[in-house]
Amino acid sequence: MELLLVLLVAGLLIYGAYRFVLKDDKPVESEPTPAPDAPKVDVVVQTLDVNKDGKVDLEDVKEVAKKAKARVKKVADVDGDGKVTKGDVKAAAKKIRTRKSKA
Repeated sequence: MELLLVLLVAGLLIYGAYRFVLKDDKPVESEPTPAPDAPKVDVVVQTLDVNKDGKVDLEDVKEVAKKAKARVKKVADVDGDGKVTKGDVKAAAKKIRTRKSKA
């Protein structure tokens, strides 16, 4: 039991000394270098900022998801009845198979 108490006090002293030493040291900050082919952040923000409020937030994400869902539904609705049914899936699969066989 005494050994645990000694180890606890020693650990606290070491931790205190560590914090005291680090308090005087200021971390060196360097800017990360972007990847050479990475797009600029401004371009990405402008593209994703649907409501043009200057920031990409949950409303922008919801709007992008809504537009993507509408595009997928439009493409998947082969017969144009406004619904994606089993018949649409079968027709799309058949169309894809015929494209692959021609290629």
